[in-house]
Amino acid sequence: MFIIKNDSFYSLNTLLYAMGTVALVMAIIAYFLDYFFGYAGCTLCHVERILLCVTGIWTICLQFGWGALGMWGIGLSVTCYHLAVQNHWLPLASFCKAAVPSGETLAAQMEDFLSKPSVSCDQVTLKIFGISAVYFLCIFFAIGSIFVVWNTRIKSKPS
Repeated sequence: MFIIKNDSFYSLNTLLYAMGTVALVMAIIAYFLDYFFGYAGCTLCHVERILLCVTGIWTICLQFGWGALGMWGIGLSVTCYHLAVQNHWLPLASFCKAAVPSGETLAAQMEDFLSKPSVSCDQVTLKIFGISAVYFLCIFFAIGSIFVVWNTRIKSKPS
């Protein structure tokens, strides 16, 4: 059983390093799946990938503090919004809609198509064990937020 001791920062720091590293690896895998295997992401998916990269780097470098909590919190907020849009709990935002290509010629239509998102944010493009990947990402950001709060509280206590 994995136990984190409150009097030792080593295991919690290691856990935060691991969370930051996993965030970076998840973003790299998501881009890899997008560009090489055709799992195109919507606008919110791309925002989440950028947040994974920034949050991973921020967590590896700083590990605690309000800035790290802010990054994890922003990631959690965006993924919760994405989850609500995918489940049709909230209406689809205009920037998330896949547009129908327009133009006079085929080349103009192709350029218009490539300049806009081709996947709507309410579509599920990637499932893991039959569950949308956004659920797992939301859980990941929630756990990261909890660990950053925990680490920040432990380190801010006077000795």
